[in-house]
Amino acid sequence: MNVLIKHKVEDYETWKKAFDNFASFRESSGEKSYRIFHEAGAENDLVLLFEWDTPANAKTFLASA
Repeated sequence: MNVLIKHKVEDYETWKKAFDNFASFRESSGEKSYRIFHEAGAENDLVLLFEWDTPANAKTFLASA
């Protein structure tokens, strides 16, 4: 299952460090892969594409705090 999220962050470098520190939790929740996209010159306006092992795990993760 794929999940596409548009996300605006204040500072990409700060956000990316926090995102990377959360990797093991995402993986243990069923994340199989992710990709991060942004337009040239707009690195704080993100589009995230995740692949999850099951729709149920994706929904549970997205509903979590």
